[in-house]
Amino acid sequence: MADRAHQMVSVSGVTVRLEKQIESTAADGTLPLALRPEALSLSGGQGREMAFDWVVTHVSFMGSVIRIRMDLAGEPLAFDVFNSPSLKPPIIGDRASACFDPRDVFEMAE
Repeated sequence: MADRAHQMVSVSGVTVRLEKQIESTAADGTLPLALRPEALSLSGGQGREMAFDWVVTHVSFMGSVIRIRMDLAGEPLAFDVFNSPSLKPPIIGDRASACFDPRDVFEMAE
């Protein structure tokens, strides 16, 4: 749900304050949002104070890339990470935090 006056959105119980003014919402109060893949991290980091706890539903090894699919209360998330010897990929059923900077979230035009 979106609160245009305060630039706040709630995604599965996590409230995010958007950097930019919310332009529009659907009649039911929903708001389509997007986040560039490189803005998402499984390990956190400086400036990535927002986090959603997801359950890993699928892991695909694609050579230099690992595709990870996750679920948050029925909401899907899929993203790719570079395969690296230092990276221990998640296992299906693992719980993981997907971290991002709320300034990287933007509203999708419908």
